[in-house]
Amino acid sequence: MPNVLKTCSKCKEVKTRSLFNKDKTTKDGYEYRCKECSKIKDKAYQQTELYRIKTRKHMWKKHGINITYAEYKIMLNEQDNKCAICEVHIDDAGWLCVDHNHVTKEVRKLLCQNCNLGLGHFKDNEEFLMKAVNYLRNSK
Repeated sequence: MPNVLKTCSKCKEVKTRSLFNKDKTTKDGYEYRCKECSKIKDKAYQQTELYRIKTRKHMWKKHGINITYAEYKIMLNEQDNKCAICEVHIDDAGWLCVDHNHVTKEVRKLLCQNCNLGLGHFKDNEEFLMKAVNYLRNSK
């Protein structure tokens, strides 16, 4: 009968294998760190600048946006870390979305998530946006 206990390489506690994630690349088929230690490490990594950069680059590539992280930082600086529409200030830990034309993929400006989603929900259609402005004006 195979040994069902395993020692976590991080916390050094002896635990049952059910408390480890499976990993086909290891000799015994389980990760070296227990699930609890893996979760702590993953959470710490998600708060790093490197994770944010990789995540943004992935999103930009997924949406066909051709921009480097250096170009993003230049745009961010030119906009004084503010959304191009509502001018909400984003601190160093925050991000602004790279707004782009969905047809031409041309990068426009950096927007906060609310403004970016708003334009997206209106399908970048000026007529719909003007109707929304008129609606708000007339409903006061």
